[in-house]
Amino acid sequence: MVMRPSSPNADDYWGTVTDPTGILDGAVTYTLWKKLCSDSFYHRAKEAEQEEVIVDSAEYLKIVEKYTDKNGKLSYELLNKDMIRFAHASSRVRKMIEEGAELEEIRNYVVGTKFRNITGNDNLSDAQIQKMVELLDEVSPKGVFKEFNEKIKRSLKAR
Repeated sequence: MVMRPSSPNADDYWGTVTDPTGILDGAVTYTLWKKLCSDSFYHRAKEAEQEEVIVDSAEYLKIVEKYTDKNGKLSYELLNKDMIRFAHASSRVRKMIEEGAELEEIRNYVVGTKFRNITGNDNLSDAQIQKMVELLDEVSPKGVFKEFNEKIKRSLKAR
């Protein structure tokens, strides 16, 4: 999919996304360029802020396979149960809750740790993990970690 600005407006964005499932490509590349200003965009494109996150399809596929149910469908229920189980067993998560960590901080720690373990890649960046979460959310955009977030919120309130 290629998005192009429809008007010479400083708020327009353009970028490319290849195979959002990450299964067909060797890598999923997401590139986003923000227009600097309408008059000098093409002259200043080299100075544009660029955010590029590359997710290896083999790693993404390992995560999808881990959370695929018996019917061959991605199961948010399996994913959430696994995250909740890990968080419940983790002394680090208990300590984070006791210290009043934010929901997002706890979720990022749990998801990052689990995804790094599943893929076998300890060098996955937070941006790559976030991209994988976004790709999982595109499969069924109801919120990948809805149940997990609710469990963390309950734990934070109980402290």
